Amino acid sequence: MKKVNILGTTYKVYLDVPLAKDPNLAGAFGYTNFHGKKIVIANIRTIPGWEDAEDDVAFDTLACTVRHEIIHAYLMESGLNSSSN
Repeated sequence: MKKVNILGTTYKVYLDVPLAKDPNLAGAFGYTNFHGKKIVIANIRTIPGWEDAEDDVAFDTLACTVRHEIIHAYLMESGLNSSSN
């Protein structure tokens, strides 16, 4: 687990979480829990259809997903989440 500070709020970041260990990952590469202040990123290789992804593709997907979830947290902490649709 790592931590990231987003506008003064600390979020715990869980990387490489197996799909089987977190049902909230179903159908997603990651998610942000605003109430629990945590960001969860799936182990890409545990997602059906991604088991044989090339290393560089898996890494790029991981990086993109982390960035995506941090933006969600930023929008929530800034109060702009309702304007992001």
